[in-house]
Amino acid sequence: MMRKTFLFGTAVLSLIVTSFAIAKPPDLSNTEIDKRSDRLDAINEKLQQSMADKERANLLFEKAQLMFNTFGPIYLRTSTEALLKAIQISPQERYEDFLLEVYDLYWKDKDFSGDDQVSKDLSALQKKCEKTICLSWYNLGLSNMDNPEHYFKNAIKADPGFSPSYYWLASYYCKHKKKTESIDYFERYLQVVNENDPQEKDRIEMARYFIKEMKAGNIDYNSIIGKAMSE
Repeated sequence: MMRKTFLFGTAVLSLIVTSFAIAKPPDLSNTEIDKRSDRLDAINEKLQQSMADKERANLLFEKAQLMFNTFGPIYLRTSTEALLKAIQISPQERYEDFLLEVYDLYWKDKDFSGDDQVSKDLSALQKKCEKTICLSWYNLGLSNMDNPEHYFKNAIKADPGFSPSYYWLASYYCKHKKKTESIDYFERYLQVVNENDPQEKDRIEMARYFIKEMKAGNIDYNSIIGKAMSE
């Protein structure tokens, strides 16, 4: 019964995504398709059970990979949603890398401006992909402040208008005495940030202070922070 439901859903959803001009999934034998479908059935059953977040995230990620690699765009919405849930539960670089691949292949530069409900739903999911890509890279950067450059730059690439990524990348460069890069990203932060956002008030003040101190020759992060706190 579950297999019949799965195949029926596949047929219905294929009508939804006919507007995508994308590559077909790889040719697979019927035996391999049946094997992957069995695994999807097992994953869906297990997801109904109570389990640790990391285990649940791994299952959702496996589900998304299986669906993309087996059925391509036919189950695009369901598989994308599974992937976004995995990232929400447990942000991991391998999840984010896969979301970037999926986004570039299926969602990027698509036009979902229609007035019908399907277009609106797809547009909302596309925006959710974009937001998740940015915030996931940003959070990975905050979790890896010993070497966050790669993560913050990917967050900036995903959403150039998200200002905190510039601030923390500039702070990282200052800590490593990369004066030119630090000033550049603090200045870019000030260009992007919404000055009326109360959550950014302290960062705006600190960014200006960092720039002033570094241009005056002080490139010691702790010294700059200490001076700012004492004033």
